[in-house]
Amino acid sequence: MKTKNIGKSYVKPFLIGTAIFTVLILHFAVSQFIALDGEKDESVSELINKQPVIIEPEIESEPIESEPAESVSETKIVSPFERREQKTEPARAIEKDAINRKKAARESRTERLRRAEKILTGI
Repeated sequence: MKTKNIGKSYVKPFLIGTAIFTVLILHFAVSQFIALDGEKDESVSELINKQPVIIEPEIESEPIESEPAESVSETKIVSPFERREQKTEPARAIEKDAINRKKAARESRTERLRRAEKILTGI
């Protein structure tokens, strides 16, 4: 008869834990729903939906004159480090500019998200 009561000791705490978890999830969902349906600040929604604008610079390049291809046996394999050294100054400047634009877009996106979070939390 004692074997019948072994499983019952686990059922009650499990049901209580499940009930508490369900209540917390419902409370969070309802509070988010109320926060979204309450007063909508248009500046916040515009701030969240606004995508970063990336402007590509116009590159004025001279036509590249290609040299006749050499045979495969004479082709030299160039390492990435050597390729980087072979780049011209305008190419390096364009590459640095692209990296800086990506960093600026990433920073502005995180800054907008921080501002929106502050507005939503009321800080």
